[in-house]
Amino acid sequence: MKKILAAAGIGAALAAGGLVGIGTANAVTIGDTSGAFSGPAGDRDADAFWVDAHASLPDNWTPAKAGQAAQMMCSELANYSEGHVIADIANSDGKPTSDAMLRGITYTVHAAEWHFCPSYY
Repeated sequence: MKKILAAAGIGAALAAGGLVGIGTANAVTIGDTSGAFSGPAGDRDADAFWVDAHASLPDNWTPAKAGQAAQMMCSELANYSEGHVIADIANSDGKPTSDAMLRGITYTVHAAEWHFCPSYY
């Protein structure tokens, strides 16, 4: 099951851009999220973000699509709390969200923050 990325303005922007969603293609084990990502904080590296988050992204996403989504998440974080963005993504399709899926979404948002907007990390 894929979750549609729909935190406030993200949903419309992603739908217009053909970006389909965020979910758990593979289970993501969440450990220490205090910097266990590839590359330095704030590197704005879509490839590094994709390496970190690809297990939680839709199978057909490229690093470029992942980078666009990360930048949109950062834009939303300028107006909403991290918890709000995560909850909007998790609840965007109205279906129950498993604990594993929620951890994957949280990890993906953290990776986006690390690479694209470390002031929110």
